[in-house]
Amino acid sequence: MRIARERAAAGCGVVVVLHDLTLAAAPADRIALLDAGRTVATGPTCDVLDADRLTRVYRHPVEVLAHPRGGAPIVLPERPLRSRLTDRRPGKTSQRWTTERAGSGPGRGPGG
Repeated sequence: MRIARERAAAGCGVVVVLHDLTLAAAPADRIALLDAGRTVATGPTCDVLDADRLTRVYRHPVEVLAHPRGGAPIVLPERPLRSRLTDRRPGKTSQRWTTERAGSGPGRGPGG
């Protein structure tokens, strides 16, 4: 990334291909978002990296926050919380995991 920044500062055009959208957004003025090889959106980074658009492209809930210094988008895929359930059937000692959405579960708000 250092070399890309140096080249851009020297007036060169720079194209960087990354799958980490937060890393891609940090130095970028403009960004192109692709889905299955097709361009979905191009433009200013903050306009293109929209939570609703990214959720549709990645088919997974995404949250986009502004970095506290500079405002570059920070892209956070929703990550399910894991809680352990114990199989209580007679003779069963295995444990299994289930997922809970953020904001639910023990100590996490209503019902939890």
